[in-house]
Amino acid sequence: MASDLQFLDWDTKFFGKKIAQVKTGSPKFNKAWWEKIFAEAKDAGADCLYVRVPVDANNTIQYCQTLGARVLSNQVTLDKVLTGEKLPLSDDICEGARTEHHPQLLDLCRDLSALSRFSRDPRFGPEAASRMYDVWIQESIQHKFEQKIWTSVSGGAFSGFLVAGLRAKLPHINLVGVVKAEQGRGTGQKLMSQAAHWAQSLGGENLRVVTQDSNPAALVAYQKFGFKPYGSETILHLWFS
Repeated sequence: MASDLQFLDWDTKFFGKKIAQVKTGSPKFNKAWWEKIFAEAKDAGADCLYVRVPVDANNTIQYCQTLGARVLSNQVTLDKVLTGEKLPLSDDICEGARTEHHPQLLDLCRDLSALSRFSRDPRFGPEAASRMYDVWIQESIQHKFEQKIWTSVSGGAFSGFLVAGLRAKLPHINLVGVVKAEQGRGTGQKLMSQAAHWAQSLGGENLRVVTQDSNPAALVAYQKFGFKPYGSETILHLWFS
């Protein structure tokens, strides 16, 4: 099997469907290569293939769409340089999540799931996306993944959370959420400052985060903190069954 094709164990186990992923950084269209990838995915029994390509790979995107793939997300990667920066830390930010705050944390994650590509894919749908985020955050709280979670607690009240981890040895923010009543009041900035401090403690010179171009509020918040656009890609889902 080509090394370009990757089967995703967590997604496969959760959805009960065999999920694979293919990613290319080249916008150049190579029909023979894509035919080979799709044939290998089908032969290996894949039910769904996540296709990740540069946003300007128009010919590739159009070709995938002719096969029935749906464009579900245009993702933007942002990068913040941490070298030489002194980051303030807030007493409101706690590592981990208190048991009494779990219900609010889960509710906030379910709200965030509505913005995901999984919610927009009719073969998964909002209910499955909500359950996916629910299970993922619970496993994060239980330290089943190699990542960190912080929560914002002011006056005893839960106001937000952030999950971060390493991807290819580079610190990334994986998910961040702030309750509606606290949005625009600095909670997200405090959480990101904590994540940046953690990245620095690992010797990291950069911190990255991925969001969607359809989420302008998130883009504004990240850029306010000092993140700058680094790259972007389009994600399609192609179902074989």
